[in-house]
Amino acid sequence: MVKHIVVTYLHYLQARGIAMTITTLSSRQFNQDASKAKKAAKAGPVFITDRGRPAHVLLTFGEYKKITGGRT
Repeated sequence: MVKHIVVTYLHYLQARGIAMTITTLSSRQFNQDASKAKKAAKAGPVFITDRGRPAHVLLTFGEYKKITGGRT
């Protein structure tokens, strides 16, 4: 469900001409440098992979609120 929401949101931004950086990190990279992932999330979603497959998405709380309509 969340992956669907993120992809839908990315399409929404793209249709409006809003550029967003997407960063992909392995689980190992994320565990070794969480601050890098948090900084990258300020520019756009961070996809965290597990064995090469997307497993998680890191967003800023502000972006999460936009996607979910303010629900927490």
